[in-house]
Amino acid sequence: MDNVVSGMMTLFIVSNNEGWPDVMYAYGDATGVETGPKPGASLLNNYFFVIFVFVGSFFFLNLFVGVLFLSFEKAQRDEKDSMLLDVNEIRWVDMMKMIL
Repeated sequence: MDNVVSGMMTLFIVSNNEGWPDVMYAYGDATGVETGPKPGASLLNNYFFVIFVFVGSFFFLNLFVGVLFLSFEKAQRDEKDSMLLDVNEIRWVDMMKMIL
């Protein structure tokens, strides 16, 4: 990566999971400054991209879904609190929702 902007763009492309194998192969063939690419020159770069995709896809996606779930649960709790019902009435309303 020549500069920070191109590095950030590369990581953005990889995190979107669109065309990341092409980027991975290009960086895996890199040998050094002022030299041409050599196929399979740096397998460590390939491992970095694979790990980045797994961590980015699974960890951050699960984190995003978890935040959405907690927000939804809080909204449901607030809705039930605004009805001014006691515990038995809330259970009855939940049972009627399940029946429907």
